[in-house]
Amino acid sequence: MVMKLFYFSTGILLILSLVTCSPVTAGEVDPSLASNELAIRQAHLSWMAEITAVQMNAAITFVGILYSTDTTQMDRLYQEFLLEKQRIPTLTSKGDLDLQIISLLDVTTRFRNENLIQMANGKGKEADLKAALDAATKGNPYIENQKKTYWDLRANLQMKDFATRIRHARTVLNDLKSRGYDTDSAQRTLDVIASKEPVLRDALVLKSDLKVQSANDEIRDLSVLLADQADASQEQVPKDRKVQFLIDQANRATGVAEILNNELVILILNIGPAEPILAKTRIDLAATQHVLDSGRMDSAATSLLLVKQDFRDLAVAYRGVATSAAIPRTTADTLMAMSILLDNTADSMAVT
Repeated sequence: MVMKLFYFSTGILLILSLVTCSPVTAGEVDPSLASNELAIRQAHLSWMAEITAVQMNAAITFVGILYSTDTTQMDRLYQEFLLEKQRIPTLTSKGDLDLQIISLLDVTTRFRNENLIQMANGKGKEADLKAALDAATKGNPYIENQKKTYWDLRANLQMKDFATRIRHARTVLNDLKSRGYDTDSAQRTLDVIASKEPVLRDALVLKSDLKVQSANDEIRDLSVLLADQADASQEQVPKDRKVQFLIDQANRATGVAEILNNELVILILNIGPAEPILAKTRIDLAATQHVLDSGRMDSAATSLLLVKQDFRDLAVAYRGVATSAAIPRTTADTLMAMSILLDNTADSMAVT
């Protein structure tokens, strides 16, 4: 069996960072929200890259003492990885960060392949290599420092984002109320969402991705209800704005899926129908945007139903990969979380 070493995944973080708490209006509430998301992703990537760098260095040391091995190429790739790693804090956009992830994965793949060649030459045992990597990473002060930096930053910025979105939603509902609309139900739901602040904060303090995801899932479900109630109280909201909001949400989810697919290709050679379904989703999304921009509102709403079905199909494809492929448990969990996100996004894609 080929070991899955020198691999880092930002899948779970990306999925979590996609969840928002302000479905009342489309677009970003505050420019700082996008900036905060980028900062969190950078910190997470720096942490994962530090783990990989430590593993690479340990692998070179391990292979170097075996007979008939040559670590020249491994050393060169390690230095290349360190240069790519240094670029992470300098990135200024999500697009740049996504491209950097691909670059880092490319180097790790080439390093892993060279490592396997040298392990075969030196007749090294995989169990011994794994033990060496575990020993190098366990309690490593550089890794622990990056981990602390990530979680401290994430806790600080996510709580600020939560407060910003709650504040914005209150402003929107207060404005509607001042103009005579009945917002009582929406206000009560927003109060419940606001009451989840301690749950989210405690999950972040515990540094648990699963608990943070659970808190975000609960907030998201309430946010969907809030969005419905806000829509019901403001019938004057143009249908084209609703469709554009749904297109934007779908584009964000699709972007996450594209990064996840790139990571999956590194792990397994065949990811089944996930790739062609994702390609079809992009085509259908572009077509929906084009129809909407052309002013054909009814056609845009109908076209959006194709995207909704694409998301359903992609969710099924990811669940298939998660349950049938020989992949690490953490990656399988990421796939299942992504399938849930896609199903939830599909559920929200209705224009009345």
